[in-house]
Amino acid sequence: PGQTTHITLVGSELKDATALWTTLPTGSVKSQWVNSDETGVTFAVEISSDARPGLYGLRVATPSGLSNVHLFAIDDLPIVVERETAAAKAGTAKTGPSNNSLDRAQAVAIPAVLVGTSPASDIDYYAIEVTAGQRVSFEVVGNRLGKAFDPLVKIFDSNGRSVIERDNDVGLFFDSRFEHTFKEGGRHYVRLTDTRYHGSRHWTYMLRMGRFPAARVAIPSTVQAGERTVLNFPELGTGRKDFDVPADLQGDRFFFGLRRDGDEGSAWFPLSVSRLTNAMESEPNNLQMAATPATVPCNLHGL
Repeated sequence: PGQTTHITLVGSELKDATALWTTLPTGSVKSQWVNSDETGVTFAVEISSDARPGLYGLRVATPSGLSNVHLFAIDDLPIVVERETAAAKAGTAKTGPSNNSLDRAQAVAIPAVLVGTSPASDIDYYAIEVTAGQRVSFEVVGNRLGKAFDPLVKIFDSNGRSVIERDNDVGLFFDSRFEHTFKEGGRHYVRLTDTRYHGSRHWTYMLRMGRFPAARVAIPSTVQAGERTVLNFPELGTGRKDFDVPADLQGDRFFFGLRRDGDEGSAWFPLSVSRLTNAMESEPNNLQMAATPATVPCNLHGL
């Protein structure tokens, strides 16, 4: 948010591309054509400072029609590009440095969001420095970008010993979002790969590292425009957030970004907008005679 980023879209019949369409609200994005050929087009994309972090869609406009939809993200963590991906873009992939082994791990200062690609059988290593007792949140956004990516994260200490392994986290399809407290300080290594060692040069991912909430779902997931809402986050225990839903929301869905005091980035939660009131489950309600009362029409929310 608040910055201009050059993005290149790769495909076919893009030489005469003229504009970029996105699902962001009107006024939140400005795009300027930079250059193009048959297989790619580059735009300078300016995102407004108040744009909500989260996932959005884009399409390229050409004289012969619109492209298929591609998913992209807005993030409030500093962006770092995987050096293999940068080398491939520059055409020096065969001679450039790789990060496919522990001794070639790409050093990264956290907080950061690593932007990379996962070709077939690819293994990516990143080296981070932590202190004893430091809590760091990790998140992989790959499957949610519309790819058949099933990411697996493993973290090793400076001696190459496994510290933690994480696969799927409920609520995020095949992606993950979790928090880890490091017992020992020093250099650690984060390893990212597809669980089946599948891949494609078109499989892009985001590896987010830093201090942000490790919650994955918000309850309720439906809000009323212009009303004050209390959101609960089960993974945070007693974590909750009061916020005023904007009355001028465009569309029937939006991302809510949770960022606490001291956080370095946000966790995003998709919410839908409804005119109906919310009815919240009240435990215990496992029996008919203990049913939670609700007046229809309404939205029912529970765990």
